[in-house]
Amino acid sequence: MSHIRSAEEEDFSGIIEIARQVVEEPDAFLFDEHCTTEELEAFWLPDLTMHAETFVLEASGFAGIIGAYATG
Repeated sequence: MSHIRSAEEEDFSGIIEIARQVVEEPDAFLFDEHCTTEELEAFWLPDLTMHAETFVLEASGFAGIIGAYATG
């Protein structure tokens, strides 16, 4: 069973780890594969002042989050 929920601060390192893995595939995303952690954080982490939210996916049988979705 899977569950989507709002990202919490303890999810941030997992979100950035997933984002880093995605951008390392040059044809998988619009980011340069050499983008900085700060650039990934600005896009992927929630920023309520900008009305941007991040959601994470958890699934039974897996440790930690297995996906993330950012709005904004």
